[in-house]
Amino acid sequence: MVAGVGLTALLLSQVGTIQADAGRDFPRCVQSCNETRTACKLQCDGDCDLMFPPGAEQKACNFDCDASCTDNSQECKVICQNIKNPPSDEEP
Repeated sequence: MVAGVGLTALLLSQVGTIQADAGRDFPRCVQSCNETRTACKLQCDGDCDLMFPPGAEQKACNFDCDASCTDNSQECKVICQNIKNPPSDEEP
């Protein structure tokens, strides 16, 4: 769980960077989301390996942590999409 907090902080720092730079470069924004997800998953693997012996607990840790990385990546990509195609402020 400590890894989750650290990874969330990493993602939030990436999102700040994305918002500042990616308005001009949608593909770079998505690439940043993908790189952050990859780093997150690598961190999960290392943390779970250190916290649990091989077995069911380690697998569960990896599964939960990887799912969190994927969810955060999808949220990141929504931000990129909103930069590319900003939502309309008009009311229907």
